[in-house]
Amino acid sequence: MGLPLIFILGHSFIRRLDNFVAANPNLNHQFLLNDVATFKWRGVGGRTVAKTLQYDLPVVASFAPDIVILQLGTNDLSRLDPLVVGSSVEELVTILHDTYNVKLICVCQTLLGSDPVFNARVRAFNKYVKTFSKPSLASFSGDIGPGRT
Repeated sequence: MGLPLIFILGHSFIRRLDNFVAANPNLNHQFLLNDVATFKWRGVGGRTVAKTLQYDLPVVASFAPDIVILQLGTNDLSRLDPLVVGSSVEELVTILHDTYNVKLICVCQTLLGSDPVFNARVRAFNKYVKTFSKPSLASFSGDIGPGRT
């Protein structure tokens, strides 16, 4: 059996982190876990949930990750209601799990900014994500790792 495949997917935060790690020889894109897992990074500036559904699912299909670390929502929240964005992320998580057989999806918290109105949207979105992600965490079977079937 191969190593677990971990896909780090999201907007410009992921792209900038990817670039930062690449520019610093003391850092490692594999988080020094080369013998434990294989990582793939995809961060695109301006990425929204809709664009992820449109453009990134073929990459998910080709990489076939066991785990997806998802950083999305910030770009959507500037123009959409937090519940709409949360529902869209929940739909993406369901597609990743049901269609692409991703065993674990980690949805990262969206960070606050300097605008109080935006921050209220971020808080509502993060609360929504926390609510829908609890059942997913409870259902994780723990079959990630070498020797998995």
